[in-house]
Amino acid sequence: MTLHLFLQRAAVSAGVLILAIGLAVAQTAPAPNPAPAPNAPAQPGTAPGGDGARGDWRAAARDACRSQVGNDLRGEDRREAMRKCMTERRGAGAGPQLSEAERGRIRELRGADRTSQKEARKACREGLKNQRLTEDERRTGIEECIAKDNPRFAKALACRREADSKKLEKRSGPYRDFMRSCIRGA
Repeated sequence: MTLHLFLQRAAVSAGVLILAIGLAVAQTAPAPNPAPAPNAPAQPGTAPGGDGARGDWRAAARDACRSQVGNDLRGEDRREAMRKCMTERRGAGAGPQLSEAERGRIRELRGADRTSQKEARKACREGLKNQRLTEDERRTGIEECIAKDNPRFAKALACRREADSKKLEKRSGPYRDFMRSCIRGA
């Protein structure tokens, strides 16, 4: 066997070994986060309402419900299980006690807000439709157009841009915590 052939086979073998090790490392699960207290006490004056304010009890209850429901459910089944778990936690004194009528009113307000948001987005898209803009310019234009009419969206947009400037990864815990505190003005 020549030296050249021996070195070639050794290099290929080393590459395969490195690939196998990389795949094995990528497959290991990260260490689980410590679970928060399942029934965190409610903060005074922090009831969910039409203004979007949520108490600190809700984050702890939501995390506990996520771990209880698990990852095996998807879509509507998962939403229903989470809804049931959150209702049980609220009934156990984890949060503000709201009547079904109050919850219905809050849902209606949020639904109306979503509908008006969709209509505003559609109107802004139509206004920018005939302009020659890049994708980023068009997205920014739509966001600024909506922010002119909706102060809550303007506040959320400013917070989102600040989070981006701080290089917080979207959909991560620190990003969500920052957005909640920023939108509340804390």
